[in-house]
This record gives sequence, structure tokens and C-alpha cells, in this order.
Amino acid sequence: MHITGRPAGWSVLAVVGGMSALGMAGLSFIADFAETRARRLHRKEEQ
Repeated sequence: MHITGRPAGWSVLAVVGGMSALGMAGLSFIADFAETRARRLHRKEEQ
């Protein structure tokens, strides 16, 4: 997975960066899901 013209560690950094970006996207998705669920529960309590 070595890209020509780049240092050997660059591809590792690219993979780690990509994985952390996916991790952040996953976390925001989970947070959004939890917030939506909490709103729904709150609406049920008001009725």
C-alpha cells in the first residue's frame, strides 16, 4: 500500500486518518440517533 513519492509512514497515517474520520462519523450518527430517541420519549411523556 506504499504510494510512490511519499515516505513509507505516509500510507499508515492515511489509513489511521481515514479510520478516525469514519469513527467520528459513526459517533455523530449514534449521538443523532440517541437524541431523536430521547425527543420521542419526551413527547410520549407530555401526552
